[in-house]
Amino acid sequence: MASNGSAARQAFAPVLAALATLSSHEARSQKSQAHEYLGTFQKSPEAWTTTHSILLDTDASLEAKLFAATTLKGKITYDIDQLPRESLLALRDSLLSLLTSYRSGPRPIRTQLCVCLADLAIHMLEWKDVLQLVGSTLGSDPENGDCILEFLKVLPEEVTEGRKITLTEEELSTRTKELLEDNSSQVLRILTSYSQSSGMLKSSTLIFRKTTDETNISICCIEPSPYRVHNGLATALSSDSSFDAAVECFCVIFRETREVNEYLDVIQTLYPRIIALRPRIAHAAESEDLDTYKGVTRLFAEAGEAWVVLIARMPQQFRELVEGVLECAARDRDREAVSLTFNFWGEMRTYLTLEKYIEARMQFADIFAQLVDIMIKHLEFPTPDGEDESDLFEGDREQEEKFREFRHQMGDVLKDCCEVIGVTECLGKSFHAIQAWISKYGSQATNTKIPHWQEMEAPLFSMRAMGRMVDKEESIILPQLMPLLVQVPNHEKVHFASIMALGRYTEWTSKHPDFLEPQFDFIIASFRSNSKEVVRAAALSLRYFCQDCKMLLRDHSLQLQNFYESVLDGLPSASQEEVTEGVASVVGVQPIDKTYDMLKLYCEPLMKRLMSKANNAKDEKGKLAVADAIVREFSEGAESVDAGTSNAIYQFFEQQALSMLRVLNEVPPDDLPDVIEDFFRLLIDALLYYPYKLISSSLFSPIFSASLTALTLQQHEPLTATLHFLRDLLGYGGSNPPSSNITENPPEVQEAVRKLILSEGETLVQRVLTGMMFSFPKDCFPDASGVLLAVVELLPEQASGWVARTVQMLPAGTIKQGEIDRLMSSINQ
Repeated sequence: MASNGSAARQAFAPVLAALATLSSHEARSQKSQAHEYLGTFQKSPEAWTTTHSILLDTDASLEAKLFAATTLKGKITYDIDQLPRESLLALRDSLLSLLTSYRSGPRPIRTQLCVCLADLAIHMLEWKDVLQLVGSTLGSDPENGDCILEFLKVLPEEVTEGRKITLTEEELSTRTKELLEDNSSQVLRILTSYSQSSGMLKSSTLIFRKTTDETNISICCIEPSPYRVHNGLATALSSDSSFDAAVECFCVIFRETREVNEYLDVIQTLYPRIIALRPRIAHAAESEDLDTYKGVTRLFAEAGEAWVVLIARMPQQFRELVEGVLECAARDRDREAVSLTFNFWGEMRTYLTLEKYIEARMQFADIFAQLVDIMIKHLEFPTPDGEDESDLFEGDREQEEKFREFRHQMGDVLKDCCEVIGVTECLGKSFHAIQAWISKYGSQATNTKIPHWQEMEAPLFSMRAMGRMVDKEESIILPQLMPLLVQVPNHEKVHFASIMALGRYTEWTSKHPDFLEPQFDFIIASFRSNSKEVVRAAALSLRYFCQDCKMLLRDHSLQLQNFYESVLDGLPSASQEEVTEGVASVVGVQPIDKTYDMLKLYCEPLMKRLMSKANNAKDEKGKLAVADAIVREFSEGAESVDAGTSNAIYQFFEQQALSMLRVLNEVPPDDLPDVIEDFFRLLIDALLYYPYKLISSSLFSPIFSASLTALTLQQHEPLTATLHFLRDLLGYGGSNPPSSNITENPPEVQEAVRKLILSEGETLVQRVLTGMMFSFPKDCFPDASGVLLAVVELLPEQASGWVARTVQMLPAGTIKQGEIDRLMSSINQ
């Protein structure tokens, strides 16, 4: 396909010159021209031969050859349609020749050529002996091992993650089986032999993992013996360069041996290898070798997960494995690896709580008791280096959020412990930790400084985490613990933890009314805190107190109303809702003869607030939020809402919609993404509650035009709201609208929607299709596809023409003719 003579060198001289310009100190305009030239060259049919010529030229620079290899990869990926089908065989042979020439490197070029060959193998369905031909071409010389291993690594990646595979789903499924599954045993045998070579440990173990991930072959079934693999992987664990890959492979083996009865001999061989790694836990922890620590932790934890049923059957024989997992959890000072053990403890709980494994449960009780102490210690917030505690995570918000999530995961482990050794013992450990802090530091606490508050907050959090496991009749620990919770020192995080813990135990409090008053007073007093977090926690806990202790509180409803009226305006909206739900629970259990007066007492101030907010909202976003809330709460068909009120609410909606349409007519949509999102969320609700009024309204067409404008945005949230509205709207063009409240869609409503789409549908199709190709975020694709599908179902003949005309308007090369044909075929089916 290429010549290496002077004529060929002359042909690619402009390419080399453009590359030289890009790396030179030439003017920006010249670099821009060079860049444009190279872009055009890469798309041209001539690039097929020119790239080969550059790669075969011994005098070409490394930069030029890498550019040629990268361009060739792009041609195979995106422009394979430029070549006649019969020429693919010659392309394959030339690629094999090139790969042989570059088998020893440079590695970047070799990698690109491996990708070229793998991509061609995917598309060249008639090439059946891919692995055999590549292997025979490169030969069995050990020096070629890296090249063969790289191809074996690249092939499954391209099959499963290829960006531009033009095969049908059926063709791709068949080709995947041919290239991966049918060759998997042979691949694993090759890798087994390479894993015996120290120089190829890392590569071979990486590909072991990839091959077993992408195929159904089992490492445990490799002939002649899986133990050669185990030996090679065990050797790989001792090498820093191959350690991570070896861990991955061992974990694959563990998962394969979950059927413990079938693989008992393999497990008996693997078990001592894993136990022999236990000294590395302490060594990695002491040397602060995090990667090794995480790897060893994963080995112990995943072995335990896979063999958990054997652990339950034979607790003495497998105890050392469980102790190893516990040690991994205990020594993890930085809490970077302990989460790897969480699934194991959950699996252990599942089996140990079965009656048939009661003996194992007793034998592992001490392990789980230690695990509770370990988890409570890990729950502690970090201790800052200096006196400043205003930012415990030094500005790292991602790390802070990760820690919060991590704490809730540890809470699940504590629940597992409760099931295995009982709630009383676990709760007792929280109680004793709180007592220990009071005894050690309580006398040192002041209003401004709380020493080692982390050691107080962590057991409070653990108590909250175990709340749902505690029986309402518990009478040993909680009667001693509850009085301590309302006397915690004045520290924001300790105060927060105490409030949240109290809120978790409100069902228990409802059965122990003697404890209600001090707890409820503590919650009410917390609304006066300067901390927003504490106030939010108080609102949530108050809701639970009112719901679970409503019968105990119903005689205090007047006092509760005074409190409600005094705090409501100062709360964030979520807390307002929680407090409202709480007091509503108490109002709901009033005697019948007092219900009306009580509702009037609570609701009159609320209605005044609501109307005031609606009339005084200063910005469009605020107005839309209020309008949406009113539409939802007082819509047509809502409980206790008469027709007059409902009509008034719809008129109020139209006023807000008209105001918003005027704003959109004056301000570019890019300046109003948040407002547009709120507008279309309001429209979604209006369409849900008032579909016939809205569709027959004079605002219907302007609203649809506004949706077309909104589709020019690129932000996920407003686009999603707009697309959801359009999908709902298009549903009213057929006999089955997207509302469970409507059994039959009137013909005049269907006709109104169809008439609008006949008029504006082509613009809609253009906006959605071009958005999917150029500007929409990926997360919007399902909804955008849903809109297109709805248009096709509504008006199939017209939609086909709109799509065809839209595609023809696209810049040349944006979409290949084959893809156009497949798109049109799927629409016309």
